[in-house]
Amino acid sequence: MNIGISQLGMFSTNSWQKTLNPFLDKPNIISLDFENKQNLTLNYIIFDGGEDITPLFYGEPKEKRTHTNINRDALEWYLAMKYLHNIETKYIGICRGHQFLNVFMKGTLYQDLPSINKGHNGYHEVKPIKSKISTYVGNKPFQVNSMHHQAIKDIGFGLVPTLIEPNTSIIEGLESTQEDNLPAYMKDKIRTVQCHPEMNSFKHAAVLISYLFRLQKNPNT
Repeated sequence: MNIGISQLGMFSTNSWQKTLNPFLDKPNIISLDFENKQNLTLNYIIFDGGEDITPLFYGEPKEKRTHTNINRDALEWYLAMKYLHNIETKYIGICRGHQFLNVFMKGTLYQDLPSINKGHNGYHEVKPIKSKISTYVGNKPFQVNSMHHQAIKDIGFGLVPTLIEPNTSIIEGLESTQEDNLPAYMKDKIRTVQCHPEMNSFKHAAVLISYLFRLQKNPNT
C-alpha cells in the first residue's frame, strides 16, 4: 500500500510509518514534492497538521493572527490537483489538512476562533452526524484533542459534515457526499477530521484512523 505525504508536512515518513504499522500491512510512506515527475500509484495522500492556509486561496485578506506557509500551500494544492482524478487515490485530512481540503473544494475558513468567541479547550466533545463516520464511532458524543485556532466556515463543494462541536457548532469532520451527479473519482475521495488521532491521546483515536483509511471498524470501540 502506497501512502503519500507532503514533503513540507507536519510529520516525517518515519513518524507516519510508526503510526500506521499497527493498522496497515507494510505501508509504504512516500514523501511527495514538485520533483515527483512520475504519476505514482498512491492509495492515499495524507494532508496533515501545521500552519494556517493562505486566505487568498479562499478570497479573503490575511488577518492579524493568521500565520501561513505559502510554499506548503502551493505544494499541497499541486498534489491535490495532480491526483484529483485518480479513482484509486483517496485523500485524508487531519487538522490543517481538514481545513486545506475544504478550501481546495472551494470552501472558506474562520481565521481566528477566539476572536469570534468560538474557541475551546485542548480536549472537548464532538457529536457525530449520520454519515460513514457514524458506522465507526456510533451516534454518541465523544472526546477529541484540539490544536487549532481556525475552522471550517463555508463547506466546500461535494463535502458534508460528519462531526460537530456542540457548544460552538464548529465543523470538526468532513467527507465526500455520495450524490449521483458527482463523477466516479469523487465518490469517497475525501475524509477529514479536525483533531489529531495520529497522536493517540484520546479513546477514539484508533477508530478514527480506521475510518480515515477506510478500514474495517475497530472491534474494541
